[in-house]
Amino acid sequence: MAGKYTNLGEHDDRFVNSIKIDLTRNIARTLAGLQDEADFAIPSYIGACEDWTTVVIYSQLLRIVALLSGRIFVGLPLCRDEEWLDTTINYTLAVFTAVESVKKLSPLTRGFFAPSLKEVQRLHHYRVNGARMLTPILKERHENLKDPSFEPPTDMLQFLIQNSGQQATDALFQAYMQMLVSLVAIQGTSMALTQVIYDLALHPEYVEVLRKELEPIVAQDNGRLSKTSITKLKKMDSVLKESQRMNPPGSLSLIRLAMSDVVLSDGIRIPKGRYTAFSSIGTNYDPEHHPDPYTYKPWRFADLREEPGNENKYQFVTTSPDSISFGHGKHACPGRFFASNEIKIILAWIIIRYDFKFREGEKRPENIYGRTQISPNQKAEVLFRKRVNV
Repeated sequence: MAGKYTNLGEHDDRFVNSIKIDLTRNIARTLAGLQDEADFAIPSYIGACEDWTTVVIYSQLLRIVALLSGRIFVGLPLCRDEEWLDTTINYTLAVFTAVESVKKLSPLTRGFFAPSLKEVQRLHHYRVNGARMLTPILKERHENLKDPSFEPPTDMLQFLIQNSGQQATDALFQAYMQMLVSLVAIQGTSMALTQVIYDLALHPEYVEVLRKELEPIVAQDNGRLSKTSITKLKKMDSVLKESQRMNPPGSLSLIRLAMSDVVLSDGIRIPKGRYTAFSSIGTNYDPEHHPDPYTYKPWRFADLREEPGNENKYQFVTTSPDSISFGHGKHACPGRFFASNEIKIILAWIIIRYDFKFREGEKRPENIYGRTQISPNQKAEVLFRKRVNV
């Protein structure tokens, strides 16, 4: 990520712990806010769609995910502020432009030219803009925390304040943290959701199966999903995992830097300073672990979970040597539990409210490959229509 110039990819325990420990510990408490925001965001950005309406779904999901993520990251009213939304979304998009621009420079001249690149300077502009918007909120939080009776909000901003020590009220630092968490949340979640929508638009017959699972569960919880009920969506969980298996976010995973010489059990030597990685594509399409790997089977993992002893295996968030899109081991994606709930809530609300499909005869849009990244087609159109009596 050209971290020396973009400030991305640099390890910060305060950031990691705020997600891995605080956010994950409070997952259940985020569900109500996510669902309230979905009620607002989905009709706003997909639209009324009284008849079949063309929607460029990726761009709309970017806004929807930014709203839901913002609700948990900075709370109301800032999460719905159009300037904040534009800043977090544009930062996410500008990051990859900046990385590409830096990497076009010779390594010998980067130290001199990279800091002055307009793409790199634009990242700083977004952080400064975010700091301006966060400043009054940070001041208010700081004053409120002096009151012993004050109950802090359950949001990422509060987690970062608690974990940031002397930089708790440093608006530029907190803005940088918010931009960073928005980057990893908005981009990855929007791409995953887009891939799932493309799969289901190609196979609308599976949407009805998902509804039959979903609607009774939502009805039992008075129109909402709770910590308990969201785990009952086994078919939806399977659809997400199968979509991720066939369309991982990158062709490589488990990228590691050897901090010292490493000798593996079979004698292979990895020298200090050498990078290693595993092939997500090779793993996901390995017929030994995933029979008939080139066929989309939405219930592949739900069926596996029906076997005795597998009830808690093969979940969307589960990592293993044959499921590495979220990484694996100690450094597996710490935000995957939050992302999974967010994706399920958005998908559930879309399925309940809309029918969707591709135009007659259209194929699934081909993925876009750049370096090791795999992205859904960001300009493809999907037809949406509001369901009757919903």
